Amino acid sequence: MYDELVDIVNEQDQVDRGHQPGQLGQQNLNTRIVLAFIVNHEKKFAILRRTADKIYSPLHLSIVGGGVQSGETYEQAAKREIAEEVNIQVDQHQFKFLGLHQPHEGWHNPSGGLFKAIYEVTMNSSEMNYSQADFCELLWLTPEEILKKTESDKVATGLVWLLERYYL
Repeated sequence: MYDELVDIVNEQDQVDRGHQPGQLGQQNLNTRIVLAFIVNHEKKFAILRRTADKIYSPLHLSIVGGGVQSGETYEQAAKREIAEEVNIQVDQHQFKFLGLHQPHEGWHNPSGGLFKAIYEVTMNSSEMNYSQADFCELLWLTPEEILKKTESDKVATGLVWLLERYYL
């Protein structure tokens, strides 16, 4: 996972060069990530607790997401991450693009800027087989319940900002 190449991009989100994620923390470079809200038929959101061995945000509540690999589009990366992390094939569900955010919008990554593409998948059920290598708990919560949970639990960077931006 951490030896995958990602594209380094300039301030206009144009590819500059490929780079290995393990080296990104030492430099101030812009990269791309995707994040996806998974919503069920009851209008509740899949909030997943990351495993303890994660480099970023261990045991934090999070949504599905990850880095855009070199040569991938944001949409391709979102579909791949959703399939890898929660075993959902988005072509079988409602899948939509919510927005693209610049590195200075929302939150800052200490190792460099992040262009953030946000997606939503609406499912007809609450059945989900999440990757136990990535997550150790799944909660189905309303946006208001998520905010309440953040008062007493660790939450991945940006989750509250995205929730407020798109759903509250």
